[in-house]
Amino acid sequence: MNKHRYAKIAVTDIRKNGKLYLPYLLTTIGGILFYYILTSLRTNPHLYNRETYAEAFKGAAQLCGILQSGSFVASVFVFIFLIYANSFILKHQKKQFGLYRVLGMDRRHIVRIIFIEVLLIFSIGLIGSLFFGILFDKLMLVLLFKIVGQTPLEGFYLNTDAVSQTITLTVSIAALILLRSIFSILSAKDIELLKSENTGEREPKMRPVLTLIGLVLLLAGYSIALRSTGAGTAINNFLPAALLVMLATYALFTAGSIFVLKVLKKNKRYYYTTKHFVSVSGLLYRMKQNAAGLATICILSTAAIVVLSAAMSMYANSEHSINEQFPRTIQYVLDSSGKDTAAQLLESSLSEKAFPAEDMVTCSYGSAVFSKTANGIEPLGNSGFTSFDKIPDTYILTLAEYNRFNHTSETLQDTEILLYASDSFYTGETLTYLDTTYQIKGTADSSCLAYISNQTMTLFSKLLIVVPNEEVFQKFVSGDYLLTYTGFNSSETTENIIAFSTYLTEVFTANNLSFELSVKQLEQESFYSIYGGILFVGITLGILFILFTVMMIYYKQISEGYEDRERFLIMQKVGLSKEEIRKSIHSQIMLVFFLPLFTAILHSAVALKIVANCLRMVIVVHMPTFILSVGATCVLFSLVYGIVYKITSREYYNIVNE
Repeated sequence: MNKHRYAKIAVTDIRKNGKLYLPYLLTTIGGILFYYILTSLRTNPHLYNRETYAEAFKGAAQLCGILQSGSFVASVFVFIFLIYANSFILKHQKKQFGLYRVLGMDRRHIVRIIFIEVLLIFSIGLIGSLFFGILFDKLMLVLLFKIVGQTPLEGFYLNTDAVSQTITLTVSIAALILLRSIFSILSAKDIELLKSENTGEREPKMRPVLTLIGLVLLLAGYSIALRSTGAGTAINNFLPAALLVMLATYALFTAGSIFVLKVLKKNKRYYYTTKHFVSVSGLLYRMKQNAAGLATICILSTAAIVVLSAAMSMYANSEHSINEQFPRTIQYVLDSSGKDTAAQLLESSLSEKAFPAEDMVTCSYGSAVFSKTANGIEPLGNSGFTSFDKIPDTYILTLAEYNRFNHTSETLQDTEILLYASDSFYTGETLTYLDTTYQIKGTADSSCLAYISNQTMTLFSKLLIVVPNEEVFQKFVSGDYLLTYTGFNSSETTENIIAFSTYLTEVFTANNLSFELSVKQLEQESFYSIYGGILFVGITLGILFILFTVMMIYYKQISEGYEDRERFLIMQKVGLSKEEIRKSIHSQIMLVFFLPLFTAILHSAVALKIVANCLRMVIVVHMPTFILSVGATCVLFSLVYGIVYKITSREYYNIVNE
């Protein structure tokens, strides 16, 4: 056979089966395009100079790290999904290749056809993704810099590193798909190839044990998610909870769906109607194939909702987080032994530079590390580190300092304390420490924590203890952890504020003070770089997940349409009208199509608490904003899902009526 004939057969096959190949090609272009964009931005010299390791702006290094993580996740999902999507095409190809074998074509000729088809699809996919990637590279850079509050440099840059990495990823995926396809075709017998589309038509049995296991795993995963309190506990629990829910989803879609369909089949009033009889029996016979696809759609949908809502919430809360983290324009923390010297130096510097300072706040406190016991706390060294939910981020104030800061007049006896515990870390009426039991008189006002504690990047719950006097204070805190916070606002311009902070830093350093000084305006760059980067990557990955979800739904419907076509033709011949077929199709799709969506929304709702606690590592979570972000994402995703339902159900109907 002429070698050009193989190419002609491959091109004809792709052209005639456009409903299968065109979405696959578009998904290939889209998936590789997203990977190229993230990789190109990560290695762009406008962001980070790889030769000199110089950041273009503060926070650029963190932004590069976020983009690198995003490109890695994108590459993994592109890899998995393209192989998964190819299985639908391969299933359709088997019957065609079986026919070629019957007509006398040798297996090596079939291998050549497969090779040409894979080469064509991925060559077009690679060229298309690189074309659009290079075309929109500058636009994506401008968009990213707009989100992070920076101005990109002028000019166009062709990122050869991103191009080479994209080519490597594409060739790797194409090679694996080629080998998988060749092995699948060569290992099957000719009769198996011809009957490939009719396999899996045996009614599955009920598996109550697997259904019960799925319910137990789901309840266990939900319980772990809902019991997560602080950031540390949430991060520890997130992976186990996610794995349990994923396993439960597959188990329930596999066994639970069969159980539900069997129950519907036993309901004679429901089952013995035209549309329900056809749809329930059809789904029941193919549920082994359906279940894994539906579960995967559910998990991808959950991932899309969680990633998009978390990214939107983080960016929406960025200004709030900055204000919580840096409540004053200029602030510093130093050892309390130098607080008087620092106060004098600050006063003289303000006077010398005629620099206006407003809303000045000072607070002296102790910081200590404890571990939780059955009836109180103890030094960490007595028990060692156990788990995040046993270690509080603890701050101690004397009653005099507490009253001065809050303008109150609280009183305490020698064995009384005021206590504030975030995340319900401690709920007892007494607190025992070093063989002394203190009565908790009331809840401490936690306002000072906004100044003296790190509101983000902590894995621990917060504990604020107000003790009656200096003697008790010394029992709780060692000398190395006596600190003083000072912060003030200023109406000066950003340039003058930075100049004064630089001068104050030089003065403190010259007087041998150990301190940590921060300026809100400078920290904003780093904050927006991190939050903006997470938003950009989150939106990119969210769109990628949605794209993969849509394609999975599409291929599921198209594949089942081809399988059901002959069955519905037979039913038409025995008297089933086209209108009855349409109603049956609608009933069949509705039974399972929206189940993954409803389950994904349920998973996302349960994940609210654990995701919010994980986000506390990087932002101050405002729960109303976070819940609103999740709700808005669910609504938008449902709209997209509904549109896909309309399109795919119409395609399904067109196929079965061809």
